[in-house]
Amino acid sequence: MRPAELLRRPLPTQTAKLTLGCPILDRLLHGGIPCESITEIVAESGSGKTQLALQLLLAAQLPVSDGGLAAASLYLHSEFPFPFRRIHQLLFHRPHSPHNPLDRIFIEPLHSVDHLFDVLPRLDILIPKSNIKLIVIDSVAALFRGEFDNTAPELKRRSGLFFKISSKLKFYARKFGLAVVLTNQVTDVIESSDNLRIGNPVSLCTSGRKVCATLGLSWANCVNTRLFMWREEDRVGDDNVQTRRFLRVVFAPHLPDSSCEFVIRREGLFGICAGSWSSDGSLDLCARVCLIDENENIIFHTYVNNLSLPVTNYRYETTGIRPEYLRDATPVRQVGRKIQDCLCNGEPIWKIQSRTGKARILVGHGLEHDLKCLEFECPEFFIRDAAKYPPVGVCR
Repeated sequence: MRPAELLRRPLPTQTAKLTLGCPILDRLLHGGIPCESITEIVAESGSGKTQLALQLLLAAQLPVSDGGLAAASLYLHSEFPFPFRRIHQLLFHRPHSPHNPLDRIFIEPLHSVDHLFDVLPRLDILIPKSNIKLIVIDSVAALFRGEFDNTAPELKRRSGLFFKISSKLKFYARKFGLAVVLTNQVTDVIESSDNLRIGNPVSLCTSGRKVCATLGLSWANCVNTRLFMWREEDRVGDDNVQTRRFLRVVFAPHLPDSSCEFVIRREGLFGICAGSWSSDGSLDLCARVCLIDENENIIFHTYVNNLSLPVTNYRYETTGIRPEYLRDATPVRQVGRKIQDCLCNGEPIWKIQSRTGKARILVGHGLEHDLKCLEFECPEFFIRDAAKYPPVGVCR
């Protein structure tokens, strides 16, 4: 391909992303799970892989304005029976829907690699017919466990199957705009006395052990994004042990190496950032946004629908928020876009200048936390934070 041909090609549109059901985790992944590619979740048993997969099945049914795909999902499981009890528990804490969400989740057990190859050709008809936009395979490692010997010909044949499976999944992801999510397991890293490491050279740590993703380097080259979940145990007092969980971006073409702590509750899986969780274990969320100009005129005001979670304390004495205010509130992503429009004031965000133009300056106190809650990024030269900017700070 010549440079002139690249110039004649239209610019690619922004890739659609699927929300994880938590603004903090979405922020870690810059919007959520990307479509048209393969995302792998690696973790030891009991870390939350299946919990996150179930949450994605429900998130895919949300409207696009709320970060969903407004579509059905296909769940292929190879280890345990489908966890109906847990997904019913998640549904109990979601808002009422006119249709049964389980009717939009298609479930298929996988018994072997050959069974997977039997299922894949059927997707060409099933995906458009059932409006499927998310495929989850839980887990891919179980399909290859015990089926191949540790010999050169067998390992070569296994690697060939890796590339066939991934190429077929990527083909469907690009053709239909799917988000493909695979779960994978970990294996311990073995090191000899002379510091010779056996296995995958990239090691991770969980529960105090060095581990790496199963299926080796060949499989690592088949996925676009790899996420790693790990656990750490902290001793609290003499007898109590607290388990902390984390999610890390190991590699991705569009993300830096970063991580975030998360918790698993009855309502689902949620990320933790500084100041987001209270001492009693409750989650603090943004419920109202108001922008005023220099003359104290209101230029934007709305209530915010941040998460599909039951609110246990509206803190009315402080916030003035009542339950009826949030019933038809604006989704948080729409609020972020509207704030951007207000600040840009008619100018494209990539063209605004620091000293000229019509864009507005944002003034407030502790704006970094507020902007993170709204998933909104504002150029630094347009922010005047009273907590950091001396000219607008509090006089003493």
